[in-house]
Amino acid sequence: MRRHLPSVATLAILLALGLYGGTGADPYLLSVLSTVLIYTVAVTGLNLLAGFGGYPNLSQATFMGVGAYAAAFIQQTSDWGFWGLLAVGPVAAAVVGSVLAIPLLRLEGQYFAIATLLLGVVFTTVMRNVESLGGETGVGGFTRPFAGDTAWFFFLLAITAALTLLVAWIARRPLGRHLDALRQDQSLSESLGIPVYRRKFEAFVIGAGMGGLAGVLLAHNAFFIAPEQFNFFESFLLFVALIVGGTGTAAGPLLGAAFLVALPEVFRFAQEARYLFMGIAFVLVMRVSPDGIVGAVSRLVRRTRGAARPPAHQLREPVPAGVGRESEDA
Repeated sequence: MRRHLPSVATLAILLALGLYGGTGADPYLLSVLSTVLIYTVAVTGLNLLAGFGGYPNLSQATFMGVGAYAAAFIQQTSDWGFWGLLAVGPVAAAVVGSVLAIPLLRLEGQYFAIATLLLGVVFTTVMRNVESLGGETGVGGFTRPFAGDTAWFFFLLAITAALTLLVAWIARRPLGRHLDALRQDQSLSESLGIPVYRRKFEAFVIGAGMGGLAGVLLAHNAFFIAPEQFNFFESFLLFVALIVGGTGTAAGPLLGAAFLVALPEVFRFAQEARYLFMGIAFVLVMRVSPDGIVGAVSRLVRRTRGAARPPAHQLREPVPAGVGRESEDA
């Protein structure tokens, strides 16, 4: 079974963020952290099939768009409030995901990756031509149920923590174990009786639902959505975030989302060139730690523990004086 960073470590990071947010955080930084948490939700859903299962899913931004635009449609045609929209988005994305999964999951490797990547092209093309939902301009009017940015931040923090625990629980259930097995060898998994297609289907649909949830949260975070927010490039960036953070780990989505959102803010002074700096940073991370930030931290912890442990010869019990000599005399 592939190693997983304990979810306790991830929850500790979220707790630290909560303590920072509750002590009068800078509004700008609070806004950035809120965006990090939303993308953590999206990458957590992506982590199921792409991380645990090893399938290069490049459609997560598409499902974010499905959830966001489903919420926008319901908002325009009914008087549902925020909580109703929050439920509609994930359900709509999961339904669309279940339909698309039937043909897509018959593909493997690069064929699956290309097919899922093209979903973003199709989705943005369609939404640009739906004038009732804003077309190329986009649609706004989203409102939050909370009075201030701090309450909204803590709400996002609670959702992220809940989904982290959910995925940690799934990792220990048959779904998580079977996904790990098919990642290592799909043919062997099938020969052992693992329902490979059903497990991939379940992971794809659950991940799509989490993407839809992230889309609704993103719409209410920015009060506005547009087709370009959910194109194929955004899906690729989410996949990169998962790789940088660490695939198949509990903390990987959070660390990868921080890389995806915070790094462009750090290099904002470079304007368009900031994407060049992001690319360089990605190459450096992969060069130093091919298994992501979580892998690097795990190795550092193991080395620290190894350095703190006494040498093996010091752990042996000392031999009483004269015992060996008496044995020789005898």
